[in-house]
Amino acid sequence: MKTSTFLSLVALSLAVAVAPNVSALSTEQKASIKSSLAASSVVEMPAVAAKMVSDASAGDKKSVAIAAVQAAAQLNPAALAAVVGAICHDNPSLSAAVCVAAAKADPSQLAAIVKAAAAGSPDQAAAIVAAMIRAFPSAYATIAEAAAAGAPGQGRAILQVVADDEPALQAYINAALAAADPNSPVSVDAILNGSIADARAHHPEFRVSDGIFAPGRYGNNTILHPANYVHP
Repeated sequence: MKTSTFLSLVALSLAVAVAPNVSALSTEQKASIKSSLAASSVVEMPAVAAKMVSDASAGDKKSVAIAAVQAAAQLNPAALAAVVGAICHDNPSLSAAVCVAAAKADPSQLAAIVKAAAAGSPDQAAAIVAAMIRAFPSAYATIAEAAAAGAPGQGRAILQVVADDEPALQAYINAALAAADPNSPVSVDAILNGSIADARAHHPEFRVSDGIFAPGRYGNNTILHPANYVHP
């Protein structure tokens, strides 16, 4: 699939995922969702949350999904990633919105949440990455690697999203993808590391900024971002 066509499909999927809710839940409805989750065990919570979303009307599904992950984050943070994965598995079209809502509810679990969302709905991995980078731009490397860990077969699609979002890395990522065996999975981690190293080597003016979610593998807990890139 040509990159332009692929990106158009991702944009369409993302637009649907982050579109305004058709209906907003009342305070009572949100309280009911939280109560139902509170009454379930940690093991039961993911299935309970996913069923509530599946049983909701078409206009309420997204609102219920977001309310469910927000409630899970408050009630039992340890179950949050599993709740996200279950909802995404049963309701793939909501994956991007659910992932963003969950990460905003508990940013400390960003990587685990992205991995669970991508694992629950692998075909939505690119849309998940696009939505998450939009919400957490400085965490693009962590987001991409977590999504690839959850959906290993989506490495190319994930890297194409990163390349489109990070102009300073685009040429290096595209070159690495072109050189890779088209019949084998690509390593998102290796290609990102190599692209960042190439950007630093060829562009001394490529500055770094603090990345609160950076895993530290890029040097001094910093990651690269196009906002800090100055063309010659």
